[in-house]
Formats: sequence, structure tokens, C-alpha cells
Amino acid sequence: MAKKTMKKSVKTPAKPAKKQKKAAQKSFADLLGIKEGHQVVCLHCKDQFISKLRNQLPTFSRLFNVVADDKSPDMVIRFFNEHADFDASFRWLAKRLAPGGCVWGVIPNKAALKKGQKHLEEAMAAAAVRSGFVQGKTMPFSPLDQGIKFCLKKE
Repeated sequence: MAKKTMKKSVKTPAKPAKKQKKAAQKSFADLLGIKEGHQVVCLHCKDQFISKLRNQLPTFSRLFNVVADDKSPDMVIRFFNEHADFDASFRWLAKRLAPGGCVWGVIPNKAALKKGQKHLEEAMAAAAVRSGFVQGKTMPFSPLDQGIKFCLKKE
């Protein structure tokens, strides 16, 4: 009878793990670009959105639901519906924002739009550009809403 030979398993030394930089989880306020001390105005925003944002604001930042006559906010978050007058809104916002200020225009995303309303994003972007804004990044605000960032052109 032949002897069974047992193979010894040879363990190779473990390779040193590559140091992976963990991407710090950014808060929603960070993703929006809200900095310490910013004055942010939410226009036509949903209550759930406001409470989510309020809990994440950086130190000394303030959240308002109206644009006061004597204040120029650093950022405005404006929820639009499909019947909004984008031109009038962006002209008004351009006059009210602080220099270098930004507007997040929030509209229903393409999945939430009804047939025939797919032009909403293009209409909003065109109105913002006509009012002196530059289009920035786009990101989801909720499963049904998307936001597009517009900043005033620096002169």
C-alpha cells in the first residue's frame, strides 16, 4: 500500500495593505457648497428638505425662507415647478445675491416629469445664463428632484 503524503500548505507572507484614503463623508450642506457664515435662503422648499439642511449647516450659517430687503444672501435654493417663470426668477435673484453668490435651481428630475415637460432643465439653464449666471454642477436632491447650481459671473 502506498503511503499517502500530506502536502504542507505554505503560507506566503501577506502583502502589505495599500493605504486607502477614506473619502470623508460629506454632509449635504457641504455638497451644496455652504460655507461657515453663509446666509442661505430656501424659496418654495419642502419642510422635510429644510429640516434636513438645518441640521447640517456649518457654524454661524443661517437659513431663511425669505430674502430680506436689507440682506444679500450667499446662496438661494429655489424649488421650481413646471409652470415657473424662470426668466423673472433669475433676473430677480441676480439683483439680490451677494457678489459671487449661487442659486441652486431645483426641478423634478426627468423620471418625475410628465410627457412633454422634458425641456424644463434646458429652459431653466437658458434663463439663468440670460440673467448673468454660469451653469455649474447637477446633483440629485431627492428621488424625484434634481438641482442645478448657477453662480453669478465674476466681473
